[in-house]
Amino acid sequence: VPRKIPGKKGGQGRIQLAIIKRVKSLRPGERLSFAEACRILSGKEKYTMQTAKMPERQQESPIKILWSGEIESKWLIRYIESRCIPIDVARRFCKQARIEITTGEEKYRKTVTAFRSDKGGYEFRSPDCKISNSPKYFTTINPNKETLNLIEGHYDFFSYCVLWGYTRSETYIVLNSIVHITYIDFSKYKT
Repeated sequence: VPRKIPGKKGGQGRIQLAIIKRVKSLRPGERLSFAEACRILSGKEKYTMQTAKMPERQQESPIKILWSGEIESKWLIRYIESRCIPIDVARRFCKQARIEITTGEEKYRKTVTAFRSDKGGYEFRSPDCKISNSPKYFTTINPNKETLNLIEGHYDFFSYCVLWGYTRSETYIVLNSIVHITYIDFSKYKT
């Protein structure tokens, strides 16, 4: 829970502290005031974003993939199409999986779509499920192209493909979580 900044009323201090923390994550080791953080975020001060290293996790995931294959479940197809995504777009980039989730003493199973990250973890989706397993990381599609398209989630990526098309001549990075933006080396891309 963010601490309050002395002299500020209510949640205003927590918001200021959150802004300072976010900018400090981009500029580690620097002491910043709220005014300096705002100048950086507004673009009035130039800075170089440093690429962070993703910590390695050794913890076993409570989600186990029992099997995976092409998306065939009518239930999942209806779910995908209800999100205005043609099934051929979803099948191109993700699989159907049967997973087992362990919560304490209980285990239960679900059929979901599975979108793989660069580190081997997955984002799982169904009408009643939005979870992921370890390691959680971003997904790169067509690496090492000059043009980068940065997209937050994989269904956002599917929508992008439907609305603007997909091309192999561009790189797509699907963050799978906004926190992964600090792990991307933007210097490799022209746009």
